[in-house]
Amino acid sequence: MALERASQRIMLMRVAQQALMPSPYSLDSPHLGMMQLCHRESVVQFINEVCEDFGLLAQTAGLAVSYFDRFLSKTAGGLVKQRVQLMALTCTLIAAKFSETKMPSLDDLCEVAHGLFTKAQLKETELETLRVLQWELHAVTPHAALEQLAIIMNHTEDQSKTFLEHAEFFIDMSYYVYEMLKFPPLVVASSALLCAWSHLGNLKAIEFHMPQLCALCGVGQHDLLPCKMILFEYFNTTYPKAAEDAEMHRAASVAVGRTSPDSVMDCHADLGVGLPTNPMDEEAPDVPMMEIDALRDIDAPEYSFYPVQ
Repeated sequence: MALERASQRIMLMRVAQQALMPSPYSLDSPHLGMMQLCHRESVVQFINEVCEDFGLLAQTAGLAVSYFDRFLSKTAGGLVKQRVQLMALTCTLIAAKFSETKMPSLDDLCEVAHGLFTKAQLKETELETLRVLQWELHAVTPHAALEQLAIIMNHTEDQSKTFLEHAEFFIDMSYYVYEMLKFPPLVVASSALLCAWSHLGNLKAIEFHMPQLCALCGVGQHDLLPCKMILFEYFNTTYPKAAEDAEMHRAASVAVGRTSPDSVMDCHADLGVGLPTNPMDEEAPDVPMMEIDALRDIDAPEYSFYPVQ
């Protein structure tokens, strides 16, 4: 019964996802004085850190990023840089209202912004955002797709916990990658599964599940593999040490006749250890959200991270 319901939900997601996808070109050629492509990672990082500070789910952060990208897609001429942080906070507030049982208050959000905005401005921007999004908030997300795919592929038991944590990590990471906006959420979730198997050295699982994932997503391998490659290349660039350790672990496993280790993370549990912080804070000093550093948590959870380029 659970398998049947999950399959039905995947079919519904396939139908619904396209209508609420953001434009993958909204930051290709912005005007001067508007938000630039080089600022987008800082926006995603800021949203994630705000959600972490208030104890919100990673799924909520992903939904907030989706709202932000969709708003940007529908804003003719782009988003004025002075409004970027205000819009990021507003999208986080809307996402929390939609998917959480608790949410930050307007006073809390004003404090996060160090008084740059008033509660009246947040309320006004919230109404503007809802109008632009046409109140269509129940968008398909990669996290929601992953939950159903895990049920279909019987990856919901305790023994699959490590694998699913890796897949969720790759989904969290996908929000930072501008090139991922052109892929539907189901494709992103499936690519995260492929990346998790690849990182854990389970190449047989990739070969076995690839036809099934393509069928569930309604795409061919030529559509799924480019998404996986973009995501995994971004991981290798952002986490060179973790990628190197994973490759060494895979090579050692093959040498002793094993192609599916339980976990490559036993010797490198924290994917974020030793990484430099996001250099975009220095690259874009005129962006009005440079208070991001004040939110950075040096004791961040295992799967939170700060990308580098």
